[in-house]
Amino acid sequence: MNEKTVRDSAPKYQAEELATTTPGATPTKRRRPKSPELALLSHPQLKLERPLSLFGGLPVSMSSSLALGPETLLRVTTGAGIIDWLRKEAPGQVSLMRKLAYVARKEHTLSPGLRRLVLTEFAPLFKVLPKAEIERSLDDSEYTISTPSSPWELFLGGLRASGSRQLADPLVQLCHWMMACDEHAFYIENLMRSGQTAAAETHLVPLIGQSLKAWIDLNPKLAIQAVAAIEIPLMALARLEYELVEAEAKPGTEIRSSVMQLLDHTARPIGHWLRDVCSFADCRNLGELSTALLRCGAKYRGSAVSHERLKKWARSKEVAMPPQAVSAVLMAVSSTSKRDMLRDRFGVARLLTFLCDLVLSSTVGAAPAWKDAQNQIRSRYEQAFQNQAALFAQRRSPCLVQAFALCRSLLLLKMGVYSRRKRIRWRLTIIGLRFFLHDSRRCFARDRCWLAI
Repeated sequence: MNEKTVRDSAPKYQAEELATTTPGATPTKRRRPKSPELALLSHPQLKLERPLSLFGGLPVSMSSSLALGPETLLRVTTGAGIIDWLRKEAPGQVSLMRKLAYVARKEHTLSPGLRRLVLTEFAPLFKVLPKAEIERSLDDSEYTISTPSSPWELFLGGLRASGSRQLADPLVQLCHWMMACDEHAFYIENLMRSGQTAAAETHLVPLIGQSLKAWIDLNPKLAIQAVAAIEIPLMALARLEYELVEAEAKPGTEIRSSVMQLLDHTARPIGHWLRDVCSFADCRNLGELSTALLRCGAKYRGSAVSHERLKKWARSKEVAMPPQAVSAVLMAVSSTSKRDMLRDRFGVARLLTFLCDLVLSSTVGAAPAWKDAQNQIRSRYEQAFQNQAALFAQRRSPCLVQAFALCRSLLLLKMGVYSRRKRIRWRLTIIGLRFFLHDSRRCFARDRCWLAI
């Protein structure tokens, strides 16, 4: 999916109509949302019923009413936030931001050399943060720079500025999808603020209405503001997995989800991941894996990875396995390609563990058992993966339909042209054109957003 497709998924022309409303018009009184879909957008920030049990110190931030923020997803999957990522990838920018903070607090003055350095370092971000905005903020300390409305857009700008990410990179695709969610959320919120409740509901229901009904059936006590925070990452993960598997699958083979194995009720996601490590390391259980790690000299925080520690991580009852321990555990796997695959799969297991924990923390009243929460996540992910399969089938079918329509219409046109009777000639020609135009519209019809199935 290219950038234009994602950015154009939200109907911006309607948002421009809202922006050109007559200033002197009497504002419409905002009605209280009656539908559960609009009630979902009534809580822009996620409020948990109880602290997270495994990710207690993790701040759960939302980029909009429909999407988790990049800081939260980064910390869940990698264990490091945006600043930590900058310290590793671009330490010079962290030092530069520290100097700018001193200038903002008026502890230092902005020198001409520092000004040139800021403009040089932020040049790759000019598409997201215009140069004029940066210069004005440097000249006027009281001026607030206008940043992109979506944090994912700013994060994507940073990825592009680093130059190490391509358009087909999974992280870049994730940024595009989350940006699309934010755009839809901002557009619907504008409709609600202007009193167009019916239009807002009409736009929102095809996007997440079916998911909301499914969650109400699975967990009626789940706080409604947490539905999008749980559902959208599952949908994004399902699409990402399907695209990656579909690209490598042979024609005619059935595409199955490997993520579903991490949600099997026999163990928790990280427990399943450790079983995969045992399988690739030729170990029958965690005891043999700890012995193999001891032979390899693997250490975590200066000590050997013991059998008790592996069992503690597999149970995931007290703490989630930290990403910093992955490299030590994977020393038992000899294949480099398998280690890379398991490293990516660990991020998925951490994400699924976090979503299960989020279900427990967002349920009103008594929290469900972990097994029940994991079954709920499994049910929703299975449906999301099936939806992606159906969506990709719809994307393939237009090519066949278009080819069939073209052959059929050309055949009718040929029969009409070579017909001896004038009346039959015109009738066949008109019928052929109608067939071609009708099927072409169906071929080029697109969904409004990747959320709509």
